[in-house]
Amino acid sequence: MPTPPRIRLTEAEKDALLLEQAALIERMAARIAELEALVGKPRKTSSNSSLPPSQDGPGRKNRERKQSRKPRPSRPGAARPLADTPDQTERCLVEACPHCGTAVAETAQQCRERYDHVDLPVVRPQVTRVEVFGGRCRGCGRRYRAPTPAGMPPGTPFGPGIHALLAYPALWSCRHERNQPCTPAGLLAGKGWDHCRWLAMAQHFLLSAAARSLSTAKVMRMSDSGVVNVFVRLRWPETDGKPVCPGCGCMICYACPRSPDRPRWRCKACRGDFSITSGTLFAHHKLPLRTYLLAVVAFCNEVKGHSMLALSRELDVQHKTAFVLAHKMREAMASSTKALRIGGAGREVELDGAYFGGHVRPANLAANRVDRRLAENQSGKRQVVVVMRERRGPTLVQVVPAEEAVLPIISQRIAQATELHADESPAWNRLHAHFPMRRVNHQEGYSIGGACTNGAESYFSRLRRSELGHHHHIAGPYLLRYAQEAAWREDARRVSNGEQVHGVVRLALRGRPSIDFCGYWQRSRAA
Repeated sequence: MPTPPRIRLTEAEKDALLLEQAALIERMAARIAELEALVGKPRKTSSNSSLPPSQDGPGRKNRERKQSRKPRPSRPGAARPLADTPDQTERCLVEACPHCGTAVAETAQQCRERYDHVDLPVVRPQVTRVEVFGGRCRGCGRRYRAPTPAGMPPGTPFGPGIHALLAYPALWSCRHERNQPCTPAGLLAGKGWDHCRWLAMAQHFLLSAAARSLSTAKVMRMSDSGVVNVFVRLRWPETDGKPVCPGCGCMICYACPRSPDRPRWRCKACRGDFSITSGTLFAHHKLPLRTYLLAVVAFCNEVKGHSMLALSRELDVQHKTAFVLAHKMREAMASSTKALRIGGAGREVELDGAYFGGHVRPANLAANRVDRRLAENQSGKRQVVVVMRERRGPTLVQVVPAEEAVLPIISQRIAQATELHADESPAWNRLHAHFPMRRVNHQEGYSIGGACTNGAESYFSRLRRSELGHHHHIAGPYLLRYAQEAAWREDARRVSNGEQVHGVVRLALRGRPSIDFCGYWQRSRAA
């Protein structure tokens, strides 16, 4: 707003205007003083103030780039202390001057550099085989067993020398750290103990690169002929993928495909047509072969089982299709141990049982709840899964109403002279008359004197997690199939997923059409 002429202002208005202009002059003088103080100072940028880099302006970063600091060269061996008592000393002397060839005496030379070179001698493992004898006393009828030598327990194959070999590099690593004495306290305080733990700790197989040799991405990148080639080579490995008639066994077959992605052949002898899946578990299939290969890959990549609902979402098929396909793969897994007999002289088999199914939901009101442990309050659907697991060998399972019912099957599936390991369950007492046995009381410990069932417990841990984490409920008629699947996964836990996929496809192509699940949803056969 413009200032009115002074002739129209009163004396009071003139005084107020003068005060306002005086205050303005003071503010301008302070600003001028501030600007004069900043003369000669650099402009604020992200490098000399708290401004973000976006406020530097174009080209500012290149003009104000700081010179990188050169690393300071260090003397070789200066940061590593020398050993107090070296095993040997290697003296490097000059016999003649390298420039003019004049002979140089030893007394005229001075030590210019001194360092330690650490190495280990050639290590050869010393294997001691321990044979423990025993028998049955003729006087009292009880079994006796010779004690094991001191320092050689049966639980671990490694002696104290292996542990010393692991601790030796860590001890030297600790000694070479600055200000760390070569003592147990220094070993714990320095980085040498971390090196020792790194050496002693082995990487889990599932975390290694060897565990993943086949992925879904590789299957999706395969061509149609590449997928067919996988099935052909696994179906007829004896002829390197050359088709053989499944009806008469004739090797002279002609190609007569109905579509490019579904090859077929015609036998010269019987004039019958067949495909890759004719007469196998995948017979009468309607999905492409790539979908079946993807299903096997997804099924094997899970270490504790795979949900049929998740499989249906991954393959974009109905839950019915995924249900039947998963059970066919379980049937293929179970065929690997069909009529298999484990054990033998000098071998050990672990026995154990666990109950599944038959859950009784407690009542809503606490007054109406009953003791579900009593037989009269149970549903009658409870079954026991008995596992027979050979140490460093295959795993067999059986589903029975009670542990006592599996005793005849044990005599058929386990060879004589096999040493059995079991817990204190009274169901295994009758096995003492047929097998040498070692019992362990789990109320006292998990492994006592070499007798344990930890391998069987590991199997049940996998089966429990499969039930609770993936399936949530397993019906009684299908419990054996899920138990056989867990046994196959337990035996193949150290096998890469590519070999697992090839093994399942090979077993499925060698098996006959499923009696239980061929036409399952059409109710042509009862499961």
